Amino acid sequence: AVTSADALIAVTPVYNASYSGLFKSFFDLVDPTALAGTPVIVAATGGTPRHSLVLDHAMRPLFGYLRALTVPTGVYAATADWGGGA
Repeated sequence: AVTSADALIAVTPVYNASYSGLFKSFFDLVDPTALAGTPVIVAATGGTPRHSLVLDHAMRPLFGYLRALTVPTGVYAATADWGGGA
């Protein structure tokens, strides 16, 4: 289903300043040329805004290797973005 999609929205929780192991294991099983030319929106969630660099330093290179077309805008949501407090 992933390799035949017209576009992908790839979302992962941040773990140790990178994508999760399950996320990486999933894309390890995808043929490196299967996503060539497929538009991908990257997104992640994490505990602090400092982990937002995972989009540019981990996810974009992964999809670059898979020859996908990563859109310029990514989405990151930290714990503080979900509200809270009183």
